[in-house]
Amino acid sequence: MDHMDDHMDCDPSSGGKDDAVVVEQLSHEMSDKIDEAVEKLKSELDHQETNQALLEFDVAQMKTQLKGIEAQAKFADAEAAYQKYIDRLEKANEEALAKGFAQIKKELQQDIQEELAGLRKQLETERKMREQWQAEVEAKLGMRG
Repeated sequence: MDHMDDHMDCDPSSGGKDDAVVVEQLSHEMSDKIDEAVEKLKSELDHQETNQALLEFDVAQMKTQLKGIEAQAKFADAEAAYQKYIDRLEKANEEALAKGFAQIKKELQQDIQEELAGLRKQLETERKMREQWQAEVEAKLGMRG
């Protein structure tokens, strides 16, 4: 009988069922593990896509900031060029004013010289007329005397 019991344990029909159950269990376990792995991969992929999207957003923000910085630099360059232009205009204006004042001063000096020359002539003429008049008066007085 002991031999028979041993034989029952090795019964191909019962052993086949056990194998089928084991295979089915293994199949379910493998399927579950595959599903878990797929979910994990999906989750990781979603996480990576989120990270990628965040990185792209950061890059876009940096590009926007860079454009802002470039715009500020261009504005600063334009402002510097404008300031240079204004400085040149002011310098030219100062030079023109200086030349203008120098010219006006020169013209005024010439006018004053001419006026003084005219006054000298007039004084000289008046002196000559007075001398002549005095001479005439003395001559008339001398005739009387």
